Amino acid sequence: QSNGKMVAVLSVSCPITTYDEKTFKEDIAALVIATADKISKFIY
Repeated sequence: QSNGKMVAVLSVSCPITTYDEKTFKEDIAALVIATADKISKFIY
C-alpha cells in the first residue's frame, strides 16, 4: 500500500439464527466497527 499499512478484513461468521437482525445490526456490527477503529492505526 502507498501508506505502508497492511491490509486486513474483519469477518463475522455465525449461524443465521444466532442473532436476530436488530441485535446483529446494533450490537455485533457496532463491535466490528469499534474493532476496526482500534486497529486502523496499524492496518488499512
